[in-house]
Amino acid sequence: MRYVNIKLHGETLSAERKQRLMLAIQAALVAATGNADVPACISIDEVAAANWGLLGLQEEHQDTEGKSDGVITAPQPALVRLGTFVHRADFDDNGIVAHLAGRPKQAYSNPAEAGLVGVSSSPLLENSEPASAIVGNRVVRCSTKPALNSWFEIDFKQHRVAPTHYSLRHYATWDTEALRHWTLEGSEDGAQWHLLSTHEDDKALAAKGATHTWRVNGLWPSMFFRFLRITQRGRNSNGHHYLALSGFEVYGQLARLASTQPPALVANQYNKVLLNPALLSRLRDSMVQPVPAGSEQPGAGARALTWDPNKMDPLLQLDESTGVVSNRGTGDKWQSVMSARAFSKGVCRVTIEITAAPPTANNWAFVVGLVPPSFPLTTVGLSNSWGYIAGTGGKCFNVASSTPYGRNYGKQGDRITMIINFDKGTLSYELNGVNQGIAFVGVVGPVHAAVSMTATGAAARLILEG
Repeated sequence: MRYVNIKLHGETLSAERKQRLMLAIQAALVAATGNADVPACISIDEVAAANWGLLGLQEEHQDTEGKSDGVITAPQPALVRLGTFVHRADFDDNGIVAHLAGRPKQAYSNPAEAGLVGVSSSPLLENSEPASAIVGNRVVRCSTKPALNSWFEIDFKQHRVAPTHYSLRHYATWDTEALRHWTLEGSEDGAQWHLLSTHEDDKALAAKGATHTWRVNGLWPSMFFRFLRITQRGRNSNGHHYLALSGFEVYGQLARLASTQPPALVANQYNKVLLNPALLSRLRDSMVQPVPAGSEQPGAGARALTWDPNKMDPLLQLDESTGVVSNRGTGDKWQSVMSARAFSKGVCRVTIEITAAPPTANNWAFVVGLVPPSFPLTTVGLSNSWGYIAGTGGKCFNVASSTPYGRNYGKQGDRITMIINFDKGTLSYELNGVNQGIAFVGVVGPVHAAVSMTATGAAARLILEG
């Protein structure tokens, strides 16, 4: 048996607020559609099917033992199921990519070249086949340049996949340079990613053209994704950062977008499904509650959070009118600052925005993370602190070395959001709204948000998002 908790901005709703929410949805549907026959009781499943997730709702499915399956916040579009594709052998004709390529009824036609899927990647070698080769049926030389966290991404466009298994094929040039550490992720919107499979020192691909199939870890029953992404999370079998692949296949359920959406939904010019504006306005009016002055409860909205002038290196300068701290130091030496507020319970979202990013000889440039109250203003990531490194995309805890983690950052305007879940003891990061996954476990409070920077003129500000 399963039950559903509805959450609003990360806060579990009480029974009273659930009832108010259902009544608000019912009233708004009547007003927006002119249909007075809206059911008196709207089920949670109907709410989910109508994409109410766009209002900031989350569904958290748990079994009767209280084990969480995970949280899915991206809305699921209306779909038409096309069938289930069962794995029998690596790169057989039973896969979803093979189906989109015309198999088994006709000769294989690369679905990327036909426009049915899109394939993108981090920069490729000059003598590499194009990224679209990974959805072809030939063993070829296809490889990224050697960079941390190299990736290939498949966009199924008008189709959606709920994967149960996936297959990879090594490239044609060498037996070496094979994947060893990587993740498979899925996304509906290309912004919020969900971890489907993770591999550490997996030696399944051991020769040129070698293939293997892995089972996908189920995050959610029948969860469909538009995008799937392979990201290399460590060195390959030859100790390099080349990501070499010449084949990708996926098995499971296939669906396509429905031709019509529910009457309360409309599509904008970017082909994103949105609530009818009148409906959205009425729902917001029905649900918004006044926030007491000084409240810092989830859902209170983004607002300024101050740096602590007593807990920053002397060569940093704080502009109290803007909340921006800037580096006046020279010689590319680390300068650090901590937030005035400490965090110790619940789920907190804190964003550090880079407002200036001059060049620096230090390839780490910035480190964003959490530090204990006793932090001695060394570099974030040292002295019992947790850090996400700009120049490498790596992470570090209590040591001055970078472990592969996420995407690089460090440009003016970049926003790094920390999601601190004290109930689970985890720290995750988002980079410009894109979730990079869980970086650390075992996080305990109290902790302060902090940033370290090296370049003269580098600057950052804090934002509390609830």
